[in-house]
Amino acid sequence: MSLKSDAFPSSAAFEAIQSSLKNDEAGRQDAIKKGGAIFAFTLKNKAGATESWYIDLKEKGEVGKGEPPKKANVTLSLSDENFGKLVTGKANAQKLFMSGALKVKGDVMKATKMEPILKKAQTVTGASQGLGQQILAAFALSGAHGAVVDLKEPSAKESIETIQKEIKHSGLPPAELRGYECDTSSEKAVKSTWEKIVNDFGKVDILVTNAGITGGAPAEDYPFEEFKTMINVNLNGTFLFARAAGKYMIENSIKGNILMVSSMSGTIVNRPQKQAAYNASKAAATQLMKSLAAEWAPHGIRVNALSPGYIQTTANEGEEMEKLSKEWIKDIPLARIAKPHEFRGTAVYLCSDASSYMTGSEIVVDGGYLIW
Repeated sequence: MSLKSDAFPSSAAFEAIQSSLKNDEAGRQDAIKKGGAIFAFTLKNKAGATESWYIDLKEKGEVGKGEPPKKANVTLSLSDENFGKLVTGKANAQKLFMSGALKVKGDVMKATKMEPILKKAQTVTGASQGLGQQILAAFALSGAHGAVVDLKEPSAKESIETIQKEIKHSGLPPAELRGYECDTSSEKAVKSTWEKIVNDFGKVDILVTNAGITGGAPAEDYPFEEFKTMINVNLNGTFLFARAAGKYMIENSIKGNILMVSSMSGTIVNRPQKQAAYNASKAAATQLMKSLAAEWAPHGIRVNALSPGYIQTTANEGEEMEKLSKEWIKDIPLARIAKPHEFRGTAVYLCSDASSYMTGSEIVVDGGYLIW
């Protein structure tokens, strides 16, 4: 049963907390040790309706909806909006209590021990535009914090501003999002950036690798330097960030999730354009995903891939692309190009407990392109 209630936007945080507790045994045991209580929550939305959830940090280390099976040690009553602020770090329990915005029944001091478990972070590389931005927006709207990694920091910050506007429009408190500049094909840069992210967020349990470039030319005339650049960014960059995340998760006993954004081009050969380098880079990235999934499964780390078909982004705008799009549509059963936001649900699914038994899998979202 889903812990999220559409009438209570901040309730998505309970699913994130449940996922964090399930996927990090050491963290779960630590949370029980530090929490030592069953926390019940009653949230009130803007319409005046109320719903309840609980977090058992006394025995099982689990999250549930409704009344807890055993009597709660602490019951916290607050608005849906203030709970959202508590989750995103924009407010703390003690100040909410002192202002009267948080009512506590039971052990008042226990309430302040909830804040560490309310934090969760995701990292998305290549998130300054298009698909990467949409994935991070989906995570942020679900109550997560996130790191935006891009080639240029101004682009990352611009993406954060766009996401924050959507969050505000949805009636939710701002998410904790931070931008980082990184050339993902540079081993030194990736190592340094990863260390900064971990230092800033304290814990990272999800990585999405989306940084990539496109391009094409007849194979017989393909410049070798351009071919190497394609492989460096699309394959080597994916490996470097995945390696950093995998090593970190293994060393810290974090049962995390890694989602690699590949492409249907790793499975088929597109037409009419000629793009051998791009196709090869994506096929390699998909096989890398499967290899890492096999190696890291014993550590509880899941690795999967999202492979989109044609997407309408700024990268494929212009007269030439418009001509190509008309050709592409002929081979797509749904007869249209995808919008970036249509991949949000798949990305969240692959990084949540809803796909807890899935690893080494590739989900192709292509409007039916591969069936013809």
